[in-house]
Amino acid sequence: MKKVLFIFLSVAIISISCTKTDNLTVTLKQSANLSATITDNTGKGIANTNVKLYDELGQGILTQLKTDVNGNVNFGEVNDGSYNLEVDSPKINNIKYNPSKLIQVISASPKNVVINVQDYVGTYNLTFTNTANNPGTVYANLNAILVPVEIYNYNDLLAIQKSKAEFSGKADADGKLSFTIPSDRYFELVVFENGNTNYSDLYEMSLSKGEIQNSFFDVNLSNFKK
Repeated sequence: MKKVLFIFLSVAIISISCTKTDNLTVTLKQSANLSATITDNTGKGIANTNVKLYDELGQGILTQLKTDVNGNVNFGEVNDGSYNLEVDSPKINNIKYNPSKLIQVISASPKNVVINVQDYVGTYNLTFTNTANNPGTVYANLNAILVPVEIYNYNDLLAIQKSKAEFSGKADADGKLSFTIPSDRYFELVVFENGNTNYSDLYEMSLSKGEIQNSFFDVNLSNFKK
């Protein structure tokens, strides 16, 4: 009888032990370190440049940092998700660049984004004609400049427009001219003839990264500003 009672109590204790549960909380890491390196075409880091971190839609700025002497910034731990990185207007050979890159941050996967600002360009292929003054002909050897819209003034004299321009060129014998310009910036296209202080502002242009646009302009001398 004692032996049977002992066995019964042992089974009861084991049953009680087996039904006991412990609450265990496991927290998974939902962030990763985000850093960026800003360079030129040679791979040299660009120092003292603002790098802005935006939400996915590019509407709300979350933080901004300046690059160190090697072109690096470190945003530290960033939550999972999509973000926009914008590099605020470093200047190379007197040309300003304003690249923006959409990135994805994944848990526990440190991310370093390398941005060569000179990769962020597009190309405008222009063709000028002069049908108003000489029907059926191209406008050969026409001069053209691109003035950043933020400093363009409709009332400026040509000499001032030329001093503000970041790009200049001349159409060839077929009236053709190409400009490779930084993406996501806006420029005013201004044209003029040699030895003439009159000019015409034709068009406000902007391109996305890698975009190629072909444009045709029929230029009328009578519309040139005096």
